[in-house]
Amino acid sequence: MSKSKKFSGIFLQEAPVRHLTASFANGRIAQTYLFSGRESTGRRATALAFASLLQCQGPVTGPDGSPDSCGECDSCRRIAAGSHPDVSLITPDGNEIRIDQVRSMQEMASLKPGMGRWQVFILDPAERLNVSSANS
Repeated sequence: MSKSKKFSGIFLQEAPVRHLTASFANGRIAQTYLFSGRESTGRRATALAFASLLQCQGPVTGPDGSPDSCGECDSCRRIAAGSHPDVSLITPDGNEIRIDQVRSMQEMASLKPGMGRWQVFILDPAERLNVSSANS
């Protein structure tokens, strides 16, 4: 079974996690978030933990009092397994993220979420968008 995606499993990212959990707690979710930093700093893990919190069917309060996903509901299990229908991880096709991938993402974004409350798209790494896909 896949490991759950929870903020309690994110290390050395206290400021971004605090910002994301405060956004959730205040009901002020932005349309777009940019996770930046060097390779292997936890950008993807943090983005997936946030997606899990957004889609969680029963969020819990973490040890520090901030919201976190339960890690046990159907949505959390599907995100951990990479099979949630409303959470898409877009990675390079070869060396870059291509325009057809972005167009497909745009088509999916025009649909209502099927299972969760949000449509979440994670482009990782976003710097691999080519010129055409970045402009799209």
